[in-house]
Amino acid sequence: MQPALPALTARMRAGTLQPILAMNQPSATESRARSLLADDRSEDALALLRSNLDDPACRASLRDWLLSEQNPAEAAELAVTDDPVDHAFRAHLAGDFENAAELARRALQERPDDHHALLHLARALHNLGHATAALAALEKAVQVRPDFAEAWYALAHALRAGGRMNDAMNCYLRAIEQAPGLRQAWLNLGITRFNLDDAQGALTCFEELLDRDPDDLEALIHSGLTLQLAGDLPAARNRLERAVVQAPTDPRAHRFLAAVCNEIGDGETAINELELAIELEPRDPELRAELAGVLELSSRLDEMAETLRQGLALAPGHAGLNLEAARLARRRGQPDQALKRLGAIDPGTLPPRLAQQYFHEASLNLDRLGNADQAIEAMHQANSITAREPRARSVDRSRFFRHVDLVGEWARKQRSGAQASGSEGDDLCFLFGFPRSGTTLLETMLDIHPQAASVEEKPTIESLVELLDRDFGGYPEAIDRLGPSDLEQLRHAYRQRLSAWLPPSDQPRMIVDKMPLRLLEAGFIHRLFPAARMILALRHPCDTVLSNYMQLFDASEAMIHTTSLEGTVRLYDAVMSAWPPIERLVSNRLTRLRYEDLVDSTESELQRLCRFLGLGWDDSLLDPRHRAAGRERVRTASYQQIGEAVYRRAVGRWQRYRSHLEPHLPVLKVHADRFGYELD
Repeated sequence: MQPALPALTARMRAGTLQPILAMNQPSATESRARSLLADDRSEDALALLRSNLDDPACRASLRDWLLSEQNPAEAAELAVTDDPVDHAFRAHLAGDFENAAELARRALQERPDDHHALLHLARALHNLGHATAALAALEKAVQVRPDFAEAWYALAHALRAGGRMNDAMNCYLRAIEQAPGLRQAWLNLGITRFNLDDAQGALTCFEELLDRDPDDLEALIHSGLTLQLAGDLPAARNRLERAVVQAPTDPRAHRFLAAVCNEIGDGETAINELELAIELEPRDPELRAELAGVLELSSRLDEMAETLRQGLALAPGHAGLNLEAARLARRRGQPDQALKRLGAIDPGTLPPRLAQQYFHEASLNLDRLGNADQAIEAMHQANSITAREPRARSVDRSRFFRHVDLVGEWARKQRSGAQASGSEGDDLCFLFGFPRSGTTLLETMLDIHPQAASVEEKPTIESLVELLDRDFGGYPEAIDRLGPSDLEQLRHAYRQRLSAWLPPSDQPRMIVDKMPLRLLEAGFIHRLFPAARMILALRHPCDTVLSNYMQLFDASEAMIHTTSLEGTVRLYDAVMSAWPPIERLVSNRLTRLRYEDLVDSTESELQRLCRFLGLGWDDSLLDPRHRAAGRERVRTASYQQIGEAVYRRAVGRWQRYRSHLEPHLPVLKVHADRFGYELD
């Protein structure tokens, strides 16, 4: 901060400091400073203004610039004359908006076109709730002085407060045009674009600020949030980690870093960061609600209960805390208590993210109580919100179906009976099936085996598919052009990727690499690893479709279609219709497992799979406590069931929803017949 006040005060006492005169004709020095601002030389402009504080126009411009840049304390050091505008500034700073408005009007009686007086009148009127009059004053200020960036910035703020977002963004841009170095204009333009779900536009603004100052805390935080909005979670984490280093005592940095880590699946870091944020803001109930949510995802229910106890003691009516309390009640087998908690929340007052979770939680508990119609209506509300999310709207909804068509057509063209041969991949098992068919349950069971290790939904094969599509002439046609050296290169790349997800000490006899929709890539996998084993997880088509529709998924090119029942059926039909020609190519290394058989005859089915995988039997596979112990957080929609005993309540659930599925039964019957399921 520049020590302006002592020198100014001394000149006031000496009677040499001039009040602000009529500003219709700005001084040459102040005009030169404005030109420097427009040329993006704000440091030079401010230095020029600071060195000419005896010039009333320079002093007023510096005061209003500092105010716009959120530095009211230094601006106040410049508002020391008897001029009515300086008095208005001081009154405003003291919260006396009525007096501030009256003083600004007094200045305007003497100087009707004084753009500084118009700005401070507008500020006072805005705080008094006179939005229309405030806008009129600001519009006149920029008309009188078009290069007055501070007034354009204030006008943008007023327009945004009134909901006129596009007009506000135009005015932020006008402020930037007149003064590209006006940091707050860039920041608030970015925030406005972010609030309008324009991630790319927002990121442009925050990147501009970081180009100017790599340590700009607000730009780091908001760019991290924007990258999270855009789905680039690693980059978002990097920005927010930098923000934490930059401002370790700022609870926002810890809180937003926790949110990104939670979404990535790093629950431990998320919990630690939220605990740090709570230490900094111990009376913020929102932080405790977020911590409770992360603890629930990590199945640390006792810690969740204590966090909720502390939070509800602070804020008994807090919607987020009550939502998490409902979730805890359901996890503990108390759906009635969960619905009672939800009944205390008005979903109409919730932001979209919480409203989505509210309706999903209501659906799950209504389903547990057998209220099918109400459950599916609540899920419809949740999925409608999901479909409107920025990420969902940005997804190419046809791309996944194009991929399915290409893979299915490629498989149909392969020579009948052609099977890859070789010993590569004898230690690998690829577990796949349509989502919600029991892949997570089976993977966690097999992971217990002392001679096995599992990799849960990591893009080991998917990264190779992208490589073939980009560098080998397009996937899946490129599979047919792969020579021995190409295959060896791809095998090496796969092993490198796989090793990143396995503990260094692990030397398992069998590695289970699980990704549900990877069944589409089974033909490629078999060409790459002819000796690898494959398990296709199956479940009744109606239960599978219903379960997918009644879960919340991140927006992806495939799972975005589960936001409607019709879309879920179409997705299932496309994938499972493409499967038969693929299965023909891999049948010599494939076994099927029905979810219903796994829950009805758990031991015998696991014994059969152990024989298929070349593993001896181990009784620990039957203990649900081992399925959660020592694992990182399960990241799929099945995370809540991992520590439970195997149950049958999900078998045949679709019958309660038969009336809702009725229009789709002809499509689903084709697949039910193929896999040996009944629709009666």
